[in-house]
Amino acid sequence: METDRIRQFCLVADIGSLTKAADLLHITHSGLSKSMRVLQEELGIDLLRPEGRGIAITDEGKRFYQTAKELLETEERLLSLKVAPTQSDLVIGTTEIFLHLLVHGLSEKPLEKNALSLIDLEPGEMEQKIVAGEVDIAVTYAPIPHKEVEAERIGKFSSGCFVANGRFAKVDFAELPFAVPASGLSQNPLGIKERDGWLDELSPRRKSFRVNLLSTAIDLALRGQCAVFMPQFVAREVNARLGAKQAQLVERAIPDSHPRISQDVFLLRRKGQPETREFKRLAALIRSLL
Repeated sequence: METDRIRQFCLVADIGSLTKAADLLHITHSGLSKSMRVLQEELGIDLLRPEGRGIAITDEGKRFYQTAKELLETEERLLSLKVAPTQSDLVIGTTEIFLHLLVHGLSEKPLEKNALSLIDLEPGEMEQKIVAGEVDIAVTYAPIPHKEVEAERIGKFSSGCFVANGRFAKVDFAELPFAVPASGLSQNPLGIKERDGWLDELSPRRKSFRVNLLSTAIDLALRGQCAVFMPQFVAREVNARLGAKQAQLVERAIPDSHPRISQDVFLLRRKGQPETREFKRLAALIRSLL
């Protein structure tokens, strides 16, 4: 069984459409349909069933989806195994929204270390890896309290609702389709329940797509399929990468609220660990990028 087919099925399950998934995968609809048929034959179960003009995930498909995600995460960990870091290596854990920011910033102003590892981690997971000694510093917007981890507030960033330029201009906010995170956050002192930072007191939103990656949500938004709630600096980076001649992301104001929602950024380190030179330089770098 090829993991590529499993990965394709997970994308179909996330988006709920063979056509849209095929577009994102840059393959034909018929090619993706054949791949899904082969996967179902290999498993001996039905994963998908027709529903109206689209498709739906069967109960067996939903159970397989959970196992498939665990398998793909395990595969990713196996493929990313490296030699244990030396004393001069620095391992930074962060959420997806900060990865592009750090990659760009650290390429311009590298830290004084022989090697640097950036690891995509969820809130809660990064605290565990700090305690286990697998991560030196973590960057997050939703720290999960842990008695062995210190969280230092180092700055703020603004988030807003973004759509492709020219799309949904006459659509009421309540009817605006959103791509939202597929799962929520663990309990945190900031009361943030959605992984994209959306707060309960904001205007209700129509959740049309549930995805596991912000990059998938951005692809859907650029295709004019939906809106995305995300940091302003991410939208700025996407627009700069695309250039003026391609589809740009523009902001839609959130009713009865400020057009952007401000959130804090925290650096995490193990409790009692001294504030190293790298910690201070990373904090200064993030402040300048935000």
